[in-house]
Amino acid sequence: MKMIRRTQMSNKYGIPLMIADTALKAMFNSNTEEREISTYVSQISEDTAKLKIHGPLIKYGSWWSDIFGISAYSSISKEFKKLASDPNVKNIILDIDSPGGMVNGCSELAETIYRAREDKHIISYVSGQGCSAAYYLASAASKIYAHKMATVGSIGVVACFEKSENENTKIIEIVSSKSKDKRLDVETAEGQEKIQTEVDDLADIFMEDVSRYRDISLDDIEKTNGGTFIGKQALEMKLVDEISDLETILKEFDMSQVQTQKEVAATTQVDVKAVQAEAITAERTRVATISAKAKEFGVEDFAQELIAMGTSANDAEQLMQAAKNQVNASKEGPSIMPTGFEKEMEKVDNPEVKANITEATGSEESVLKASMLAMAENIK
Repeated sequence: MKMIRRTQMSNKYGIPLMIADTALKAMFNSNTEEREISTYVSQISEDTAKLKIHGPLIKYGSWWSDIFGISAYSSISKEFKKLASDPNVKNIILDIDSPGGMVNGCSELAETIYRAREDKHIISYVSGQGCSAAYYLASAASKIYAHKMATVGSIGVVACFEKSENENTKIIEIVSSKSKDKRLDVETAEGQEKIQTEVDDLADIFMEDVSRYRDISLDDIEKTNGGTFIGKQALEMKLVDEISDLETILKEFDMSQVQTQKEVAATTQVDVKAVQAEAITAERTRVATISAKAKEFGVEDFAQELIAMGTSANDAEQLMQAAKNQVNASKEGPSIMPTGFEKEMEKVDNPEVKANITEATGSEESVLKASMLAMAENIK
């Protein structure tokens, strides 16, 4: 159950908490001293990192948090953001074993985790406890795994007050309610009612966020009644997605990575074959188009040369048309008007006519063919 504890020990500790009852006292045995601690991340493989979320959760770390095994939202957030911005890290495992902790800082970190799901594969693994604020964080991942002996849940809010009477300490608890006043008399009905409203509102936020993160209904969450559940029961209550262990999860990551590489290889192979098929089809179309026009113009031999040179179908058609016009003009006798061939030649800037063409001693047809091929070469 997410717990908000307000102690009357001092104003410094009159802050809301989300934590299981058994883990509270260790948090207040020493004075708080803000400090960032970077002992949360361990690299498992090239693309997979594990982020540790262990022990009671507070907003800022200190020297005593190391001693008592307490984690700080500020440090967890700092390390998580580094992983989220690292292009080499594809998978992030939230390694959770925590009873919960302070309200302050929890929702902000959970939202950071939730938003990062767009770019990273993020899962939560609850090895021991994933309660209250810790479950808040776990629920922000894409998937939650829990060990068969793990305790999960405690979705709710409790306000606790300590009152000293002589040598006895009296603890007053109000389970799940909006506090507008700061110093309330928790022994009066009015004071309890206002605190009830506060913890209820905080519990609503908690439940709504879990519903959004986990994509489960509020009715399903409310059915937990703020209780905790062991392994298989947590699965039945839809609090986790699968019962597993860390070794199995890592193997699944490796298999998933291999499968992804196979899919990439298969996709690449398919793409190459597709390009090859497209090129073959385009070449066949080019040859067929040129051959058909060559037959129409009566210049089949010339067309074979153009095909061998790789001339496009459009350019080949223009050249074959010009050749046909030139042949027809030569049969009709000299003309003072420019021939079709001459017009085409005028479009080419300084075509290079090789020596064997000017020195050709063959027929007029062979000279014409050589000239046309020279023009085709320049068009290319």
